[in-house]
Amino acid sequence: MKNTLWKEKFKEVFGLRIDQASKEEIAQRITTSATVTGTNMYILILAILIASIGLNMNSTAVIIGAMLISPLMSLILSIAYAISMGQSQWLKKSLLRFLFQIGVSILTSTIYFMLTPIDSFSGELAARTNPTIWDVLIAICGGLAAIIANTRKSMVSNIIPGAAIATALMPPLCTVGYCLATAKWWHALGAFYLFFINTIFICLSSIIGFQIMKIAKKNEWLSNYQKCIFLSIIILLAVVPSCFLAWQSVQEINLQKQYNQFIRNELNFDNTQVVKSEIDTTPKIIRVALIGSVLDDSTLDKIQKALPQYNLGEYQLEVTQTQLEQGITQEQLAVILSSQQQNNPSDDLEKQQKNLQTVLDVQSKAKELQINTAKEILLLYPSVKSVGFSQMQNMDDTFFALVLQVDCLLDQDTIITMKSWLEHKFNTKTEVLQIVESLQLDSNSTPLSDENKSDPNTTAESALS
Repeated sequence: MKNTLWKEKFKEVFGLRIDQASKEEIAQRITTSATVTGTNMYILILAILIASIGLNMNSTAVIIGAMLISPLMSLILSIAYAISMGQSQWLKKSLLRFLFQIGVSILTSTIYFMLTPIDSFSGELAARTNPTIWDVLIAICGGLAAIIANTRKSMVSNIIPGAAIATALMPPLCTVGYCLATAKWWHALGAFYLFFINTIFICLSSIIGFQIMKIAKKNEWLSNYQKCIFLSIIILLAVVPSCFLAWQSVQEINLQKQYNQFIRNELNFDNTQVVKSEIDTTPKIIRVALIGSVLDDSTLDKIQKALPQYNLGEYQLEVTQTQLEQGITQEQLAVILSSQQQNNPSDDLEKQQKNLQTVLDVQSKAKELQINTAKEILLLYPSVKSVGFSQMQNMDDTFFALVLQVDCLLDQDTIITMKSWLEHKFNTKTEVLQIVESLQLDSNSTPLSDENKSDPNTTAESALS
């Protein structure tokens, strides 16, 4: 008695036939939506254009909107229904219609991407070129959800759109169009493979769904041994490459994890920060750009020797260092990056780091200009024994000071000449932001004593704002 009650309760909770529509209603619902004329064609073309624009602009929201209105799912369910019911003529019609829709989708997206001025390979496009076994599982689940929704007496409005979003039929076809327009043949193959996986396993899971709900009938197509072998081969062709790509993806994730740990643990210094880093798997190189205090060779050698601890023993470390005399803290670097992000909220982290590196390159050029200027001053003014530039700070601003070590004070005419020369030199196209404003001691400075005048180590400073 208890077992009977449990069985009835189980059927009540998990049974699919309780609210199932009649076979006639299901057949009419599926066949009516599987058309390629009139409304469906306009919706298809508009969905293609929306998806293409979303991929082009790297907008996830726009892509989701395109998937919601795409009619591609209907014909896949129609193909599955025809196979389940053994309707050969309907199967041929559905296949031809589906192939026609694929052709129109690829052609429309190709034309769009040939005309658009934006030809960058966005992240949304790249995401559709590397399918894995997880895409197979998503397609199976999405197909089952869609067929369950289509066979209810009262169709659940949010299931079919949700299944369309999850299985993503439209974006891979638009990605194929982009790759054809830009001659990225390998990526085109990857995008079409994702579409192929989704189509095959949505169809397969729908056939299984029809069988579970006892809508399908026994037919020659499913009982034919040769046709079953053919179907098995198609499934293997879809699954095996995705398994390999999934394994490759797991390896890349593990490699990235080890690499991140290496950067976080071994390049953690108080006055030296990592501006940018990348791992290149082809030549086995880890490239790191540093800013702050320069690391000596022994420290770099120690970091290189730590690579095997992170399973990165085959990699070589290439370090580019930008020296800041005072060093830089992680907090200061965060402030720089945060400021850039506020000014450019749409930029990603990599772009911000590239912008920061550009600033650092300008600073490096400025440093080189200062060194060359110092050498010229020593040649032009024999009384100057040494020259240096130093960063200064007052209450309102940060500026640079020119420090001169002289045997005797320079006269006013020499100061004016030097000031004019330096103003011209630092105002060239070197992108140096500092321009000479005043030089050496001004007229209000405390005069040096006779003892100091004879001292060869007398020092004078001038600001470069």
